[in-house]
Amino acid sequence: MAKHIIVKKTRKVRWSGLIGSIFALSLCFTFVTQIFVKTTNQHLATNIQKIEAEIMNVQTANESVTVSIQQLRDATRIVGIANEAGLQASKNTVTIKGE
Repeated sequence: MAKHIIVKKTRKVRWSGLIGSIFALSLCFTFVTQIFVKTTNQHLATNIQKIEAEIMNVQTANESVTVSIQQLRDATRIVGIANEAGLQASKNTVTIKGE
């Protein structure tokens, strides 16, 4: 009977396949990351525009309130209302007439 010889095969690592796989994965990851960043930037730009529009609305409202306050603080208006109510104005003070 012949002697049975077992030959062990050494596995060779195919570096070209491994490098190709890593390159393909990194390329996919790059595309996904770019899409994510662009979407996030667009979302942030939209939010900025909405906030700027709200700021403009609040500024317009503040300006109209400021004008209303200026009109209410007008000295001639205050003196006119005091005279209609029977009060007398002298030296920036309003007193009741006849006292």
